[in-house]
Amino acid sequence: LEDRDGVIWLGSAYKNTISNPEVEINYGLHRFDARRNPIKQVDRNGADGLDLAGHEVWALHEDRKGRLWVGTATGLHRLDRTRNTFVHYPTSNPVWFIDEAQDGRLWLGLVRLDKSAIAAFDPLTGQFTFYYYHPNNYRQDLKVGSGLNSFNLRDVLCSRSGYVYVATGGGGINQLNPRTGQFTYYMPNAPYTPGHLNDRDVRTVYEDADGIIWAGTGQGGLNLLDPKTGLFSFFSTQDGLPSNYIMSTIGDDKGNIWLGTDQGLSCF
Repeated sequence: LEDRDGVIWLGSAYKNTISNPEVEINYGLHRFDARRNPIKQVDRNGADGLDLAGHEVWALHEDRKGRLWVGTATGLHRLDRTRNTFVHYPTSNPVWFIDEAQDGRLWLGLVRLDKSAIAAFDPLTGQFTFYYYHPNNYRQDLKVGSGLNSFNLRDVLCSRSGYVYVATGGGGINQLNPRTGQFTYYMPNAPYTPGHLNDRDVRTVYEDADGIIWAGTGQGGLNLLDPKTGLFSFFSTQDGLPSNYIMSTIGDDKGNIWLGTDQGLSCF
């Protein structure tokens, strides 16, 4: 993540070695300011002035006010730039995903076997509102419910319309209406029928400028949801994709959609 000051923040949950085998990046949070210093690790003990609770960093997000948020195994953290320290908001589950809603709330994906949840976090009050996974919701015939239908969370998206979309491994796409607390489940039919999601393993979700939801899947290629109709269409290797395994999606300021696949980068 590059923040508005030009500082690049790197988060890792694993120990890794980059292309130079003599340069090792330990797991945790690192910052890189090309104008001042090389890559520097944020010390969990506060030796460098910053104190980050938890060394496994899963998510990074800079909000509209320029605040840096970090998701770790111990919860959510906000960088207080004035005091040069982190404010810790603990959670029982690791924070793997962070996205920001139009109202300024942060939506988090918290992953733990059989106890996964998404949460709305209010930066003004520091309070969380949780929506948990319920095993009874994992049914092919269930279209709506009061909780997540899968504990295997892959991505979280706050749409401009206010709905929250959750990509899951096995449960398709879960759409939450925060006003009612009701979930709508988008799952593939068996056998497949046109207009439906074609793969229950959804890896990533992205909203384009027209409000279309782009969903990258594990085997079904790229699925597009039109929220106005509730209908899906899809693109696969038969349409020119290098792979049907889509791991990431992002748009640029020219309207292009960039896809990360297991066979390289693709531009749509």
